[in-house]
Amino acid sequence: MAVDTDTAVLPVRPVDGLPPAGAYRLRLDRCVVEVSVRVFGRPLVRTRLRASGGELGVGEPVTLTIDLRAGKRGPTSIDVTLVPGLGTFDGVARIRGEEHPLVMRVRSVPADDETAVLHASGALRGRSHLELAAEFTR
Repeated sequence: MAVDTDTAVLPVRPVDGLPPAGAYRLRLDRCVVEVSVRVFGRPLVRTRLRASGGELGVGEPVTLTIDLRAGKRGPTSIDVTLVPGLGTFDGVARIRGEEHPLVMRVRSVPADDETAVLHASGALRGRSHLELAAEFTR
């Protein structure tokens, strides 16, 4: 099969800083989830939500699940799957039983082989924006 010379094939690279493969549980004392309504990129209203549990699965694919204690209007859970090499999570936020698409840019901070630290942000629905900072340990 001939390869088109106009097409560049780029290697798929994982998000830098992730620890070795395995399951990591969320440290509840090291997690902040914030939802804000933005107008022209500036937050107009914001609220912080408490996590009640969560897990980061490092493997193929990388998965992230966070359960939230939320009021009537906030998300009740976040389930996302990493798209390898792109630094984005594609997934859903469950709000009052309905699933809403969620795409987040992700940054991981190197810690050690037992710890993963993530920062993620992205659009939730309409003008809503979700931001997450969390630490996970084995």
